Amino acid sequence: MAREDLLSARWRDREEARLALNRLQLAAEGSLERTLHHAGAIASKNLGVERVSVWVLNADQSQLESRFVLDSRGAPAGERLRLADIATYQEAILELRVLAADDVRTNRLTRELADSYFAPLQIVSTLDAPLYRDGKVFGVLCLEHRGALRHWTESEKDFGASVADMVAMMFVAAELKQAEQTLRDREGALHELHRADALSRVARGVAHDLNNILTVISAQAERLKRPGVPPEIVKVGDALVDVVNSASRLTRQLITYGRKGSSSRTTLELDAVLRSVEATLRTLAGEHRHFSMTLGAGAARVRVEAAQLEQVVLNLVVNARQATEPDGAIGVVSRVEGDQVTLVVTDDGHGMDEPTRARIFEPFFTTRDDGTGLGLATVHGVVTSIAGTIEVQSSPSKGARFTIRLPLAAAS
Repeated sequence: MAREDLLSARWRDREEARLALNRLQLAAEGSLERTLHHAGAIASKNLGVERVSVWVLNADQSQLESRFVLDSRGAPAGERLRLADIATYQEAILELRVLAADDVRTNRLTRELADSYFAPLQIVSTLDAPLYRDGKVFGVLCLEHRGALRHWTESEKDFGASVADMVAMMFVAAELKQAEQTLRDREGALHELHRADALSRVARGVAHDLNNILTVISAQAERLKRPGVPPEIVKVGDALVDVVNSASRLTRQLITYGRKGSSSRTTLELDAVLRSVEATLRTLAGEHRHFSMTLGAGAARVRVEAAQLEQVVLNLVVNARQATEPDGAIGVVSRVEGDQVTLVVTDDGHGMDEPTRARIFEPFFTTRDDGTGLGLATVHGVVTSIAGTIEVQSSPSKGARFTIRLPLAAAS
């Protein structure tokens, strides 16, 4: 092939490579690492280099950190270079558009890296170009060659600078994408905060009005149980009292959900609270379920209002009962793990699929026709309000495990 034809073919290849890099940038899909991999492969093939690496300055600009490496020998990224050890190279990168070293051992700008960096990798020539953001260097692209020494042509230098510009744009695009995602996440969190606040106000209002009505009903029911009242009327009064008590439990859930905090929190032993409600828990589990409680937290204490903690475990056991069939098993376990106290409630019931599991803590979400959707929302609200966490493991026909972790509190 004539020299003119060869140069023309190389020019066409290089322009096609630039277009391919532009398409990568315009596609703006996938992770930054994946995009860099494609860009590195294009540059490596076009220039015939065996290693392409991208380095970025760390936060305090004291080091160059290897962010990406495409190496025919599989050498990984993660290396660091102290700028104090490569002052001449650093100055060149800040001043030059392209640093072209035909021989890294003899070039005055790269020889301080010859023994420590290039020799172990068997790099003999390098074409390095700075990465710019807002007019300032934030990293460097290195196109590194093994084998015979290279004499970098002006066309190759120009192409290397173009690749560096494309890579810099990829970083900026990735940062913009991350910023947009962060903004969307914050907007979503703010929306949920406003929604939760509105729901809590509604819950408190409903609980207040309902309590007023229940007070009247309760008073009237007690009148039906006075001495001398016919037995059949007394039974009606007893039935009304049971209904009022059931409704009162719902109002307590509404109040607990709607309350943003508690002024009566104190430090108390988790196991002591569990023991105090064990009989109630067994009753709630039902006589046809196998209920077990294993307390291993000892004297470990948490900072929480006792009534709130009781509400948490009661709601979880009720939820377990509703999820199990007769002869099902429900377990409550406590223990200490590091600086946390752990409470686990398990059942061997019908379990949940992923869409259901993702929504169980939403207020008023329920899969039952007679459910209120407040039980687990109340649990989540109490746990998170005292800096705790709650995790759920469940799948269809595999039961469920609720794991609550609360920070240890010093004895009061």
